Amino acid sequence: MTTESTSQNDAGGTGLLLVISIATIVVVATEGVFIAFASWWMLPLMMLGIVLMAGLVIGAVIRTIDDGSLAGGRAKPRVETEPAPAARPLPRVVTGH
Repeated sequence: MTTESTSQNDAGGTGLLLVISIATIVVVATEGVFIAFASWWMLPLMMLGIVLMAGLVIGAVIRTIDDGSLAGGRAKPRVETEPAPAARPLPRVVTGH
């Protein structure tokens, strides 16, 4: 468990759900148009649109996993840690000479 304050929650999950829902609505609407006006020249365009929407969703998921949000505007501050002092070697007892 971290001791960070939870008041600075990123909106990554909300943005991700928004991207997924918009992509789903666009794909379903496009499929509806294709069903209504089916033709061979629309098939490659529809497939290209579906692939682009899938790429958009995958990019949003990757960005959310890496940065914690879709915006990624502010960088997380680095915590500078001081190096630990070097440990002294323990004296060795030699026996059995």
